[in-house]
Amino acid sequence: MKLILHIGIPKTGSSSIQTFLFENKKELENAGYGYIHTSGRVDHIDIAIAFMVVSSSDPYIRTHNIEDKDVRISYSEKVKLQLTDEVNSLVSRGIHTCIISSEHLSSRMKSIEEIVSLRVFLLSLFNDIRVVAYVRDQYKKVTSQYSTQIKSGGILTFQDFFQRYLQNSNHFYDRLFLPWGKVFGEDSLCLKIFDRKSFIYGDLIQDFLSLSGINIDQDNFIYPALINTSLNRNACELLRLVNLLLPKDNLYSNTIRGCLIRILGHLPGSSLSLTAEQSELIDKRFLKSNDEFRKKYFPNNGSL
Repeated sequence: MKLILHIGIPKTGSSSIQTFLFENKKELENAGYGYIHTSGRVDHIDIAIAFMVVSSSDPYIRTHNIEDKDVRISYSEKVKLQLTDEVNSLVSRGIHTCIISSEHLSSRMKSIEEIVSLRVFLLSLFNDIRVVAYVRDQYKKVTSQYSTQIKSGGILTFQDFFQRYLQNSNHFYDRLFLPWGKVFGEDSLCLKIFDRKSFIYGDLIQDFLSLSGINIDQDNFIYPALINTSLNRNACELLRLVNLLLPKDNLYSNTIRGCLIRILGHLPGSSLSLTAEQSELIDKRFLKSNDEFRKKYFPNNGSL
């Protein structure tokens, strides 16, 4: 049994990819591919949470009341058992390749130990694992991630968020993919730069299918509209002010926020963009890291 493990990274069209896989689940299974996801979601956040160190926490863990050590251990074992049962069921139905997609794998699992634990478990179910990811230049990623942070209940101004962004190790791609390459093997990594000009037929879904080695007749497939688009500058600021009044990590607040996001998505205004000074700071911060990453994975590119 083969596994395509799509690990993101955030803001590289993961939601659109996951929605395509979810909405075409039946057609994929008819072609021998089984898409596995968390119940009630289009991605598989559970697998990322299950293999994080028990002492770690984040908004998702707090909202779902799984911070307690014993609860987390029980939760992790439940996720493993459910995944095992689902894979066995797919095998019995003639599925030859499973697909798991979660940008939370690359954003939440940061240590060698966590990734080793994940690989050991997956090897009990699969004999061939391909790790797929897209990378996006930090200029465009920072504004897109700010929009996502505000949609998730964030209250930081863009300037404050930008300063924190510069310190986040997940944006240093040479560091981010180092443990994944070490644990799963460099030959298992299938990486692509997130640039629509380089996508097959200019389409992200077509590109993902090709990158993942998924060969299917797509005549009967549903292609969803663009998912998780960024809010513009005005919408971000208005929602940020509302977030100051709504408790974070609260399911009721999140429901209200979701309704507002749908409305604010139509608010007129200019898109978020970096100042010349901010662009220069991005250059200084990530240029060396990007060049090391380029030399290793994209040696034929003049720059990342």
